[in-house]
Amino acid sequence: MDSFYLYERMMQSRVEEEHRQAELRRLQKSVGTGRTSWLVQQRNRALSRLGRLLTLSGQRLILSTAPPRSAEGA
Repeated sequence: MDSFYLYERMMQSRVEEEHRQAELRRLQKSVGTGRTSWLVQQRNRALSRLGRLLTLSGQRLILSTAPPRSAEGA
């Protein structure tokens, strides 16, 4: 009869450990999904700045090469 309780206790201990591991995996997954690494943030920031710079440069180029407006309609 003692061996039955020993096996029951061992099984309960294993189940509790599996529950702890599942909770740990769930927490790790939830923490990891919403965060981006520092390097990824720096890359995104650099690409955003480059995009703004290229857009601004393109707008300036268009304005500098456009023919001047005449005041004929005024």
